[in-house]
Amino acid sequence: MNRRTAPLVIIGAVLVIAFSVASGVQRLRTSVAERPLGDDDRRIADLAAIARAIDDYVATADSLPSDLDDLTPKLVRRARTHDPDSDDEYEYRVTGPRAFELCADFDDDDRSPDAGPQWAHDEGRECFTRELTAKPGGAPEPPQR
Repeated sequence: MNRRTAPLVIIGAVLVIAFSVASGVQRLRTSVAERPLGDDDRRIADLAAIARAIDDYVATADSLPSDLDDLTPKLVRRARTHDPDSDDEYEYRVTGPRAFELCADFDDDDRSPDAGPQWAHDEGRECFTRELTAKPGGAPEPPQR
């Protein structure tokens, strides 16, 4: 390396290092920005599994569970009953003899077709009302006339 090329090599090395640092910072920002969406996806998966576990519970117990603790054995392999970020328990409330509500706090809104109409939500606290489609014991409801 001679006196003429030395500054060019140093400038080139500095530019490569600066580009590498900027690229790493950008990737870090992207993954931090995407994390809340991952948590929201987890919340929806958890709520859907809880709803299925409630259906299973009703099929065997002939009544809605009084709280999420009643579902724990059925949920051990299928879902969590606590928010992935705050670790607060999802809210479950019986709203009628055959209806219940599940609530969670979401980081972002999602009304896309991918969310499905039953799980579309706004940012913040959102509750989803579900009504059992079968009588306790698994017998389907007679058609309304």
